[in-house]
Amino acid sequence: MQNPFFAPPSRSISPHPALSPACSRSRAGRWTAWLTWASLAYLLVFAAWTLAGPGPVARREFFTDLALLPIGGAAVVLLWLAARAPAATAHGQRAWRLLALAYAALALGDLLWFLYTAVLRLQPFPSWADAGFLSFYPLLLAGLLSFPYVRERERLPLMLDAAVVLVAGAAGIWYFIVRPLAPTDSPWTTLLALAYPAGDLALLVGLTIILLRRPALPTRGPRRLLALAMIGQLVYDVLFSYQNLVGTFQSVSALDVLWMANRWLVVLAGYRQLQGGASAPGGGEAPEDAARGLSLLPYAAVVGVYGLLLAGPVLTDEGRTTPELALAVGLVTLLVLLRQYLTARTNLRLSAEEARARALTVLHATLESSADGVLVIGEQGEVIASNQRFAELWRLPPELYASGDEQAMRRHASAQVVNPQVFTPVVLQQMEDAAEVRDAIELKDGRVFERVSTPFRLQGRYAGRVFLFRDVTQRLQLEERLRQAQKMEAVGRLAGGIAHDFNNILTAIKGNAALALLDLAPEEPGGREVREIERAADRAAALTRQLLAFSRQQVMQPQVLHLNACMRQMQAMLERLLGEDVRIELQLAGDLACVRADPSQIEQVLLNLLVNARDAMPGGGTIRVETRNLEAHDPRFPRRRPPALAPAVLLAVHDGGQGIDAETRARIFEPFFTTKEQGKGTGLGLSTVYGIVEQSAAEIWVESEPGQGTSFLIAFPRVAPA
Repeated sequence: MQNPFFAPPSRSISPHPALSPACSRSRAGRWTAWLTWASLAYLLVFAAWTLAGPGPVARREFFTDLALLPIGGAAVVLLWLAARAPAATAHGQRAWRLLALAYAALALGDLLWFLYTAVLRLQPFPSWADAGFLSFYPLLLAGLLSFPYVRERERLPLMLDAAVVLVAGAAGIWYFIVRPLAPTDSPWTTLLALAYPAGDLALLVGLTIILLRRPALPTRGPRRLLALAMIGQLVYDVLFSYQNLVGTFQSVSALDVLWMANRWLVVLAGYRQLQGGASAPGGGEAPEDAARGLSLLPYAAVVGVYGLLLAGPVLTDEGRTTPELALAVGLVTLLVLLRQYLTARTNLRLSAEEARARALTVLHATLESSADGVLVIGEQGEVIASNQRFAELWRLPPELYASGDEQAMRRHASAQVVNPQVFTPVVLQQMEDAAEVRDAIELKDGRVFERVSTPFRLQGRYAGRVFLFRDVTQRLQLEERLRQAQKMEAVGRLAGGIAHDFNNILTAIKGNAALALLDLAPEEPGGREVREIERAADRAAALTRQLLAFSRQQVMQPQVLHLNACMRQMQAMLERLLGEDVRIELQLAGDLACVRADPSQIEQVLLNLLVNARDAMPGGGTIRVETRNLEAHDPRFPRRRPPALAPAVLLAVHDGGQGIDAETRARIFEPFFTTKEQGKGTGLGLSTVYGIVEQSAAEIWVESEPGQGTSFLIAFPRVAPA
């Protein structure tokens, strides 16, 4: 096999335009158009030759019967090709092929008629040619009922309506045409003279009802041409039967032109279908009253048959009802009763379907309005029902949600949970459990779902399980914040009370130390010890201020300020405080918005955070201080952030230390919690920061992983410049 990477460049060869599908369709369209309009020219020449052509009658009969055959073949070919039209569906293709077979049966009848008259010189009516003509009616009816716009439940009632019209039309034709004129020695002639017009009338009524019930069909034009052909065939068969009954039929007459014109209408219908089924000129929407009126035609036929039954003794010379009319009335009555039974049964089924559809609509609306994700799984593990909220919670792709594949959905969900090896066994275990089960599911993205699994029963038998999923992430976070706030409030009250009492004691200590220093000269013994007492009191006072800040009892003096200015003012002092092995890197946004806070407390926050960052890097390193504007859609916002905080101003302190594990992060703002060695930390640094941030209506959170450093981020609400 040749390596595609080392294959020589080849020139792409496009197919010849004449071989492309579009060109093939274009060529087919050209020759079908040629066939259609050539058939019209053929019809016109035939009409002129038939009505005024010279020559002996026998020769004219021969050529007339022979000339009818080509246009019948053209009709069959065009109808068969109509099944390949772009707009034809599978049902439509079958329907057009059945129509082609129906007109093929007519063409076969024409051929047999020609053989009987021109070759064998026999009487063609009645003959085996009638077998082909009569086969036309069931094939055409099957074709009409195969079109996709005829619903399954409409087919049998439509056939019964056509049968009622057939029997009623046959009764009328019998009474007014056949019975007075039919010869008594030829029952087949009488029967055929009755069958052709009645069959045409029934098919015409059925086709017209279909057209009026579906007025907006995109391929309505070809059907209307077929209906016109049926009208012409009805006129032909009535005249043909009448002439045969009275013995005035002529082989070469205007009836032959009418017969060929009907076939050309069929050719034109097939051609229009091949062109895409364009509607016939002037074709608008059929009025509703016309559709209803024609649908009542079978009932009018019943009234007409019963009218003939009542008027029979008056219309006949015998003064009594004929057996044929009684048989027609019996058949019509039977067909009408069957039609009413089917209508009642269909209405009951439709009512049940509508009630079921209404119940399903209400159930679907109820499921979709639920704030919980709902999944109903059957006993065999199949998905019975679910709602859009379920797909949103589990972030199912639309194609997966539409497939209803429970196993694929479970695999997709299992990939999102923290413990996927436990997820599937728990689901399978709950499917077998007969009791209600409640548990929680933790996802990798931090969300938490509450799952309620309940069995459901149908007629007392276990039929599956209902799973309800609710996103409780925000609720759990609010509960955790409430517990933290309550704990901080309790400790803060204790710390505030102690700080006030301790501050009173420190006031006395510092006052006495100051008085003692006034009585002692700098070089006198004891002066150094008193000054040490004073310095210790100052450190204790600073600790007291931290306790008051933590307990939110320190008096705040907020003002509009710029965080960049605060950081630049403290930079020199912080560099001396942190030492030479620690470098401060500032990334300050130039377009930073203003915040409202106490400047001294902001300095306290920065001092505590940078001292903690230095302690996290014993070997030294870089501390990066960042400020920037934070928008509501910024990914740096934590999921628990209150929406009212956006937009905000971000103050972030990043270090390259050892990082913090999840257990320490959960307690990092607790008072008196420290990871430093005993005697090196009070545990109030970060809790003081937390208290100041909360007092400033801001929010603080920490991002850290072991070995990846730590970032403390504070979001302050934006304010307008002073």
